[in-house]
Amino acid sequence: YGPQKVEATVAYVNDDSGTTSSDESGGLDEQWSSGEAINFSLYGPGGIGTGDAGRKWQIADTTKRKISRLIPGGLTVPDSQYNVNGTSYMQRQINGPTLQVTFDDVTWWTATGIKWDSKTGIVETPFAMYQYDPTGSPSNPYKLPTNVRFYYGYYSDPLSVRKPASGYEGTAYTVAGMEVEGKEYDEMLAVGYEKGTPVTTSARTAQYEKLAQQKLDVYKDIIYTGGCTIEGIDLDFLALQKRINFAGVDGDGSTITTGWEAINAILTDVEYDYENSLTTLTFSSDAAQYLQQSTDALRELLKIRALQIIQILESNLNAAGGNLSWESLIRYLIVDPTTQQQVGEF
Repeated sequence: YGPQKVEATVAYVNDDSGTTSSDESGGLDEQWSSGEAINFSLYGPGGIGTGDAGRKWQIADTTKRKISRLIPGGLTVPDSQYNVNGTSYMQRQINGPTLQVTFDDVTWWTATGIKWDSKTGIVETPFAMYQYDPTGSPSNPYKLPTNVRFYYGYYSDPLSVRKPASGYEGTAYTVAGMEVEGKEYDEMLAVGYEKGTPVTTSARTAQYEKLAQQKLDVYKDIIYTGGCTIEGIDLDFLALQKRINFAGVDGDGSTITTGWEAINAILTDVEYDYENSLTTLTFSSDAAQYLQQSTDALRELLKIRALQIIQILESNLNAAGGNLSWESLIRYLIVDPTTQQQVGEF
């Protein structure tokens, strides 16, 4: 299994009339009562009995409350603070949790300085979000948002691979009845980018299914160790590139079951006695001793590369026609930690 993965999502208080989706409401809960909302409309922020009106919400889905500080790859979200006749002409690139509010279900305003609690899923602003309208509503001039949406990434269940997908395999189980499950954490069992190319969940799990099978094959069978002597000089065993299995017959030549017909023991040594015309074989089916490879080596064989993501804040000062402008850009570079060379960017 790997580290928890981060998935991007958006939660609303109410359904967004500006989208075609109709299942958006209820993802974000207001953390104030109807009475506190009425008091706020009368007395405004800081008024008696207003509580946290206009400044605190909670993610409704308890499985999505572990908020990530960063959203992998970022998100481009609509920001209609600047619009013409209700049509947005601006989008905002975000890399972390972002809260937006609207007072007319058309124009969305982005809150600044928000804080969040990754245990409780509480999101709050440093001050109440409201509009003051003494002309339209002189008796209750303080208007709370009609809707709120929260863009963020959350930690979901980690990717995991099991071989076999269920149950057990190998003679240790089928013959000896052993049920042993080994678990190994690998931070590379995650999705992201390699050399600037997205690594999908299916691609990564396919690689690790091969890795898991390789590790399982080493341990799943009963270990048979020993030796045998056969008549004659058999040079077929000289290169040691053989697997040893045993079939048997009784005194009448009828087949008998040995249990060693498919042990696939590794031939580790061969000795020739030319004087007595004998060939002696030494074998072991302990694959862990001869075939086991480290997880790092298997990752290399399966082309699973360990890369680092480095965040760089790049600032530029531009001068044109007597005007100065300053812009900042966050760049994400993908670096091979072995060579310290950049291999991609997103």
